[in-house]
Amino acid sequence: MSKNKVQFEAGYSLINLFQNYGTEKQSTQTLYKWRWPTVFKCPECGCDKYCFLKARRLYQCHQSHYQTALISETIFEQTKPPLTIWFLAIYLVTQSKKGLSALAALKREIGVSYNTAWNMKHKIMQIMKERDDSKPLSGVIHLDDVYWGGERHGGKRGRDSKNKVPFVTAVSLNKEGHPIAIRVLTMTLLLSGSTVMAADHAELVRQSRAQVKGYAGQLKTELSRTLKSEGIVAAIKHCNTIVPQIDAGSSDKGLIKRTSWFVRNQQNAPNAWEKTVLADFEQRRQQGQPMTTMEHAEVDQQGEQKVFRYMKAIPVQPVCLNCHGASLQDDVALKLKQLYPMDQATGFQLNDLRGAFSITRQLD
Repeated sequence: MSKNKVQFEAGYSLINLFQNYGTEKQSTQTLYKWRWPTVFKCPECGCDKYCFLKARRLYQCHQSHYQTALISETIFEQTKPPLTIWFLAIYLVTQSKKGLSALAALKREIGVSYNTAWNMKHKIMQIMKERDDSKPLSGVIHLDDVYWGGERHGGKRGRDSKNKVPFVTAVSLNKEGHPIAIRVLTMTLLLSGSTVMAADHAELVRQSRAQVKGYAGQLKTELSRTLKSEGIVAAIKHCNTIVPQIDAGSSDKGLIKRTSWFVRNQQNAPNAWEKTVLADFEQRRQQGQPMTTMEHAEVDQQGEQKVFRYMKAIPVQPVCLNCHGASLQDDVALKLKQLYPMDQATGFQLNDLRGAFSITRQLD
């Protein structure tokens, strides 16, 4: 019997992994090259001049004095395992053909707690999904459909059963007819009976993430500038005037706002759908999921109009405690009472769920 060439192709071994990323220095240098292939670029102003603060392991921009860590805005952010453990976890998850249990395999292989292994695995799988979604299938594509879900007691059998979820499997072939890529696409069923393909849904999610990032960056820039130059009280006053203008902005990618169980501005109170998602976020937070990866997206049918909805969790960070914490300075508390007589957004602790960004977008 002839050998299967695919099965005997040279792969990337553990020896290769340890040779390339076996030390923290190697892993750090690799991550630095991935983030800044040519020169360092400040995330705030784009300046390439910086100094490295060894005690806190932060890069500080010479122009804006903005400080950033190497792992900021990556899946490694706000995690404790060293990069060598992360790279080993990435290798184990991506090389496994049958999937990897967070408890039975990953936890024991890399020597971390179950919660840590679970968080690492789901972060890695999310990045794998996003990379797949960014590469459309091409060439000759074979399609087949399947409906997943058993018969509900007393319910209807077959494709029209309400408890079945439709999938489309697509396989991309090269010129020789060999499979080179595969994609399993789910379809979100709408009340009208029409569908939105997962590829379109993924693009809407990608656009929403970019919109949230830009919106949050604008808020941070405005408030940080005032906070540094005039102090917290002035920042609160500035927030009262400039932030509603930013919140009122809209784009072709949808209306965006911030909402929470405990709002400062009553106009940002959550609707019924947002309350449901906030409750889900809080449950996931208590189960140990990092809020940096916490999001929810769905397509709804409102009459004859399809609406895409997206929410991303907002964690309480140290700077937030200046005006949202349990212990406020007297002048801060007085200013909040003057500007927001019905303020509910105080008493938070670090890493609580502050609220969420919420985007609503009408679809054609």
